[in-house]
Amino acid sequence: MDQLTTEDRELLLSQVNRLADQALGPLPDGAEQPRSPQWQQNWRDAAWQAGVLPCGGDPDELMLWGPGLEGFSLDALRTVAARDASAALLLHRESAAWSLLLQHGPAAFQPEPEQVPVLALHGAAGPGRKALAVWLRDGKLDDEDREEMQTNLGPNAPRLLFAGSRGLVLLPVWKDEQLGWWQLPGSQTGITPEHAHAFEALEVTSLVPADGKFLAPVKPTDLASLLLQEYLALLAIGAGLVDRALELAGEYAGQRRQGGRLIREWPAVRELLADIRQAGDALDDALARYPAATTHTLARTLRRHLSLSGEICRACNQCMQVFGGIGYTRELAPERLVREANALRRMAGSPVLLTQFAASLEDS
Repeated sequence: MDQLTTEDRELLLSQVNRLADQALGPLPDGAEQPRSPQWQQNWRDAAWQAGVLPCGGDPDELMLWGPGLEGFSLDALRTVAARDASAALLLHRESAAWSLLLQHGPAAFQPEPEQVPVLALHGAAGPGRKALAVWLRDGKLDDEDREEMQTNLGPNAPRLLFAGSRGLVLLPVWKDEQLGWWQLPGSQTGITPEHAHAFEALEVTSLVPADGKFLAPVKPTDLASLLLQEYLALLAIGAGLVDRALELAGEYAGQRRQGGRLIREWPAVRELLADIRQAGDALDDALARYPAATTHTLARTLRRHLSLSGEICRACNQCMQVFGGIGYTRELAPERLVREANALRRMAGSPVLLTQFAASLEDS
């Protein structure tokens, strides 16, 4: 539960809204700018100056994902994602990494100015089919599960990192019959020049953690909490996309005329707008409360994430339909919303694997 009064929460959200307006502006039409290291650093500096990210590893400076700030963090990510989903993802992954590092204290990690951490929770197959769920639920594995952990989260298992970092990558690694937090210098990650379903405005990095450094053992309760945070954060970013879709579609429908009247008066367009609103309402309900992290709540949240990810994609597509044929062109923002919504749907793993993972969390 948030440890903020309603007044404090509204004040902080207004600060985040100003940050997004000043540093990002509205989602642009026309050609996209690659999210280069310099762009990432500029956005990071703006977030630091606004007090949204810590500057020097001081727990008192941490705003996003600080203790008792979960609900506010989801609202903040939604606000930023309505301007730029790539910026929201980068903000989430770096804030989560800072939070994890500060849990282990300054003795575990002394951050350098160039060492900006980013968190990568999943293997190439997301959380995997079953083994990680069994480990979270029971704390022990059979031989088949150990093999899956080695394949998906072992030291030589390749990973994809959708929020690139030139500093430090934190990730869970299965080695010597235990799951541990490892840190890997960002210099050891490789840029993937072409990719099919990432946030195309962010560089995508591939990495193999074999040369990383062990930081601390992973506790099942801590990892369950971080996974819960990850799935809700992705929903919050998706909610930001839906908010922007409704804004864009509503503005266009209120200006475009066809057959002598505004297209918002046509029943087909009104139905499209209603679909977008309905998706936003469902996301409001899903993000209204931040539950305690248990395997049951993690499974339930993941099922909701799977269901609503499809609704996010549908809402962004309906926005594109309101624009008609021109909405499919990269000169306008709806096409980008559709791409990012579909990328977000697979950010934590394929729907098939996530469904199996959620079921395994609750198997007795």
